[in-house]
Amino acid sequence: MVETDWLPPAELERLLAADVAGFPGLALEGAADAPGGHRGGPDPVLVSTVVTGVTTLLAPFVAKLVDRLFAAEPDARTSVVPGDGGPEIVLSGLPADTRVEVVSQALESGAVSLPVTLEPAPR
Repeated sequence: MVETDWLPPAELERLLAADVAGFPGLALEGAADAPGGHRGGPDPVLVSTVVTGVTTLLAPFVAKLVDRLFAAEPDARTSVVPGDGGPEIVLSGLPADTRVEVVSQALESGAVSLPVTLEPAPR
């Protein structure tokens, strides 16, 4: 599940759909019609989209998504929450090949969540 509290639902779905197109074994269970917060909104709401399909495709998909998010929003922070109760792993600063490995290991442990947040700009 990809979760965010700063992207509008339609934008999250657009970003995910752009990447899913390159991975025919994956599908989205979308959030485009869900109420959601957006940057600057008075009441941000957690928006989530479920990505399902071939597990071996999920890690490269997530790595590509992180690349796209970071290119568009340098202050974005993406992480994966392992299913084994381990600590959240921040993906944004890792090299692409390391991200694939980390996400693969997290998926093997039962990870189900990819939080996407916007970090405040350093002052």
